[in-house]
Amino acid sequence: MEDNFLPIKNAICHFHPLKNDEWEVLSAGLIVKNFNKGDFLIRQSEIENNIYFINKGGTRSFFIRVRKDYTVDFQFEGDFVTGYYSLITREPSSINIELLERTQTIVLPLKVLTEVYINYPRGEKIGRLMAEFQYLKRLKKKWTSFLRQQKKGTRRCWKKARN
Repeated sequence: MEDNFLPIKNAICHFHPLKNDEWEVLSAGLIVKNFNKGDFLIRQSEIENNIYFINKGGTRSFFIRVRKDYTVDFQFEGDFVTGYYSLITREPSSINIELLERTQTIVLPLKVLTEVYINYPRGEKIGRLMAEFQYLKRLKKKWTSFLRQQKKGTRRCWKKARN
């Protein structure tokens, strides 16, 4: 096994253990790819074909509306990143994923992932658990942001009421 693949294997097995034959099929399709600062994994309007695991470095996910960009998330070493909506719907991505620094990724092509899903039930379970993890991470972030905004709004109202 390539040394660069150990972090992604550990990350995947954190969700659910893989048998050796399952890992062999999956790892045979993985690609180590290096990117420079300012490169993009995907741009708005492109269709996503990969899931990336960040070995070293970081990314910023953002979208552009009316010439202004809005950062949605950051991903760093040990994180998976993809234009997930585009990956599963096969529709153009609504986000850009930009490299913040020189970054080494492990690329998991959709074609390889689909093959694992078809041939190995554990692969499908891991995919579901990873999707649930990402969903809960996003939900927690949105909920925390919502609560922060509510707290600020409550303080403003309280200040106005006291004056």
